[in-house]
Amino acid sequence: MDHQSQDTRNTLTLKQVAVNSALLDSNKEGYLLVCNGEGYLLVSRKEGYLLVSKKEGYLLVSHKEGHLLVSPKEGYLLVSKKEGYLLVSHKEGHLLVSPKEGYLLVSKKEGYLLVSHKEGHLLVSPKEGYLLVSKKEGYLLVSHKEGHLLVSPKEGYLLVSKKEGYLLVSHKEGYPAGFSQRKVPAGFRLFS
Repeated sequence: MDHQSQDTRNTLTLKQVAVNSALLDSNKEGYLLVCNGEGYLLVSRKEGYLLVSKKEGYLLVSHKEGHLLVSPKEGYLLVSKKEGYLLVSHKEGHLLVSPKEGYLLVSKKEGYLLVSHKEGHLLVSPKEGYLLVSKKEGYLLVSHKEGHLLVSPKEGYLLVSKKEGYLLVSHKEGYPAGFSQRKVPAGFRLFS
């Protein structure tokens, strides 16, 4: 059976809706809902969005909230103008770009890259061996699990550690200011 209705105020025409589907057209609320079981389409002029859902895989476009959400189940793309970010997630491996917060986050489970302009640091972590550069705190940390290098101009020191055997050079505290490259543990390079 075909159902056809026409509203002369906005010339919205609805045609050929299947018998087993539900159609809701509301001029007061300003939306159109077409439902086929659990898969439906919702268009709202008042709220300013389009929602298309095939059970849990859906597309959401919102002009009022300013975002786009596309989710084929758990792998999704989220773009938000209001919050100021882009999130692309393929289950646990995701990319997050936030101009509002000022950072880029790329995560492949626990191995990730974080770049923050607001906080002023860069963090690269292939699981526990990582590089951390912080402009706000004023240091560079390079760690390959427990053997690491820490350089802090703000605190005035250089720390090179291979587990518990380490070299500490502090200008602020006033001790070991000079040392040779031979004292530096293998695998590290010092810059003056």
